[in-house]
Amino acid sequence: MPLPAFRLPCTTRFAAAALLSCASAFSSASTVLNFDGYTGYGDMAPTAYGGFAWTGWFYYNTNQTGLPYNASSPDTRLTTSTNANAIVSATPFYFEGAWFSGYATAALHYELYLAGVKVKTTSAFAPSATPTFVASGYTGAVDTVVVVSLIPNYFVMDDFTYSTVPTTPTALPPTAPVNVTATVASSTSVTVGWADASTTETSFAVQQAALTNGVVGPYMTVATVPSATTAATGGPMSSTVTGLTAGTTYAFQVVAVNAGYPVATAKAASVSLATQATPNVPVPKAPTGLVAAARSTASAVTLSWTDASSDETAFSVNRSDDGGVSWSAVGSVTSSAAQTSAVGGAIVFNDTTVVGTAAYQYQVQAVNAGGLSLPSNTVSVAALPAPAAPTGVAVAMTSASTATISWTDASTDETSFVVQKATVIGGAVGPYATVATLTRSGTQTTGVGGAALSANASGLIAGQTYAWRVIAANALYPVAAAQAASISAVIQAVAGPVLPAAPTTLSAALRSTSATVVLSWVDASTNETGFNVSRSSDAGVTWAAIGSVTAATVQAATTGTSLSYSDATALAGSAYQYRVTAVNASGSSAASNVVSVAAVPAPLAPTGVSALAVAGSTTSVTVSWVDASIDETSFAVQQAPVTAGVVGVFGTVATVARSGTQTTGTGGTALSFTATALTTGSTYAWRVVAANAVYPATAPVAASISAEVQATLQVPVPAAPTTLAAATRSTSATVVLSWMDASTNETAFSVSRSSDAGLTWAVIGSVTPTTAQTTSTGTAFSYSDTTALAGSAYQYRVTASNAGGSSAASNVVSVAAVPAPLAPTSVTAAVASGTSVTVSWVDASIDETSFDVQQAPVTAGVVGAFATVSTVARSGTQTTGTGGTALSFTATALTTGSPYAWRVVAANAVY
Repeated sequence: MPLPAFRLPCTTRFAAAALLSCASAFSSASTVLNFDGYTGYGDMAPTAYGGFAWTGWFYYNTNQTGLPYNASSPDTRLTTSTNANAIVSATPFYFEGAWFSGYATAALHYELYLAGVKVKTTSAFAPSATPTFVASGYTGAVDTVVVVSLIPNYFVMDDFTYSTVPTTPTALPPTAPVNVTATVASSTSVTVGWADASTTETSFAVQQAALTNGVVGPYMTVATVPSATTAATGGPMSSTVTGLTAGTTYAFQVVAVNAGYPVATAKAASVSLATQATPNVPVPKAPTGLVAAARSTASAVTLSWTDASSDETAFSVNRSDDGGVSWSAVGSVTSSAAQTSAVGGAIVFNDTTVVGTAAYQYQVQAVNAGGLSLPSNTVSVAALPAPAAPTGVAVAMTSASTATISWTDASTDETSFVVQKATVIGGAVGPYATVATLTRSGTQTTGVGGAALSANASGLIAGQTYAWRVIAANALYPVAAAQAASISAVIQAVAGPVLPAAPTTLSAALRSTSATVVLSWVDASTNETGFNVSRSSDAGVTWAAIGSVTAATVQAATTGTSLSYSDATALAGSAYQYRVTAVNASGSSAASNVVSVAAVPAPLAPTGVSALAVAGSTTSVTVSWVDASIDETSFAVQQAPVTAGVVGVFGTVATVARSGTQTTGTGGTALSFTATALTTGSTYAWRVVAANAVYPATAPVAASISAEVQATLQVPVPAAPTTLAAATRSTSATVVLSWMDASTNETAFSVSRSSDAGLTWAVIGSVTPTTAQTTSTGTAFSYSDTTALAGSAYQYRVTASNAGGSSAASNVVSVAAVPAPLAPTSVTAAVASGTSVTVSWVDASIDETSFDVQQAPVTAGVVGAFATVSTVARSGTQTTGTGGTALSFTATALTTGSPYAWRVVAANAVY
């Protein structure tokens, strides 16, 4: 059990740390809980030590040598299990403080509550090995103390000190309001809010103080608010303070007062925590919809946006030159009275400080006395593009020292073209120098470019290699500041004798029955010595020289001569591109036009291929197809064995020539071939290949090969039996079937039976015909099913079979169950004597042969097992056709007084 708590005088409690003046703070004697009544280690939660609940606290008094966990009064102290642990009392009290030691990293503080409302949060305290008293600094009543630390178990607490609240309510000052807030209501007003935490106040005094350099000045009462209730703590309350100066910071507190404790003599316990607020002019809303008009000159960027605020006085335009990393103001727009009174107005600004070769980002902010709004959306403005580089640059020598440089205009905004030349020595290109400037003329298509242009250069040295380029320029991008995008590809040429002109009108003859390509072109030069023919098989990506033609002397003297070349190395299945250059001692001309030659099409594969066994034969198959091509000369019929579903190697078994009876222009003729000497029971695959001289059958292409078809040589299955019938059964369960043979090649008949109305079938027997029976149709056969049950109904069908398989089934015949004799009627049992009973009945059946009289004992009303005591035969006096005869039997030797049961059973040979 814990030791009784003891009291210390006020001066003793605070000797180690003069943190609180007890004489003025509390009105009753203090109590110190030192926990020294506990020994060892244990959980405080199961007890209510000192009238408090200690959830999460643990006590111990073990030696802590070398650790900073020292007790204030020997030797028991407390520690915690979590970061925040409460000490709770059922009745309010004044909390003065407690002694702590431990590691500084624990960094602990108090949180004080009354009736669930936080009334105080203290500053953090860093403990050490020396026990130190940590005062609460709060003089009001509380019911919960929460010790909060950064790290649990890194500190210990001892000598928890508190005092009781006086029991006379009138002696207590009102409890201070809690949860005090200050919210800016306008540029000159603040709304102060609080929660009533007292039951004795009659009103609240709202007090205000100005802050100067962070120092709070004297408080003055600016509003008095009557209490909503004095019977209990009330809900949230508020008061709006007006007449404030925008931009000035104010402190606010609320004092709970009553008649005993007016505001002039209010106690500290009645004064709330202070809060601060600075009324300001609200900043305007950010502009919206910022856009930039496309620019075509370097002079300006035109921005426009939508005003989204009704209290702005101006707009600040901000620009970034580094992709949005940094921003600077480049101008402003002052709002008119109309613009500031409404939203939605369109605002325009021209930035004339831009450089056309630079890209920019823009944002706009609205401005008033409160400051700047958030930025608008960001809009990007690209740099003005440089003119596009000329294309198709070429150099043609017009003499040993002059050349013509030609190109194609590829831009719509250039004003001139500059032709530049550089000397190439040892493969190294020297500095470029301008040799000609061509101004864009009115004859060029301004909107789209594309004009063919040229300039002349002179003073060239024969044998010297020169590099040439052409630059598109305008006022924004002059030659001195030319961009790479405006500079053409570089072309090199050797000055010297004039190169021949390129051949013209290169063409290729159509090829259909030969793979050879025949080319022809026109000579356009008078100084060529020959022509080189080049071919490409990858759509012009790469070229290879395949032949040449030597120019005759007379031909070289004039232009316009037609020449030709045959490419015998071309493959029929390949497509090609060809070009020709003229050559002389100076080199090669530019290339002629390019001509494309398609692959020679292969004959189309035959369609509608089928393979059908020849009627009456088990070794022959007719393969048929339809001609789908107009350029085949023959068809190769190819055959392959099929083993376990796998098609073997095809081999040609016949060649069918295209005949004059086929329609050469359209195809579509039906053709066929009969394969013989095949093996019965084997499976074969066939296909047909359309062939001609270019695509022979020995090397077929996929486009000429038909689809495959298969056929298996089999014995024809027999025809189905006909007119299956079943004899009526009445006195026997056996079913007798009969049918007619409809085939001449069957070797057996299978009889199948179903007992579930044809859902499932089972073979129950077979009949083997004789040789004589299979020589013709119409022979009658029969079968007796002796396994049939009299009480069951059946369906029957018959199939004929041979080595080729089974025929279709015959018609289905249904056989009903044999009906049982009808039970006798009007059965009675009359006592004939003390030991005999006469049983009488009426015959109700026409197919019974006898009646079994059956008797059973009856015990306690329960009928026992029946046993036959007499059989009465059907006599000649009974009406055979209709039944209805009255019959009887007298049972004797019965036990007097014993009940019996009788029944009569009609029976015949089947039942």
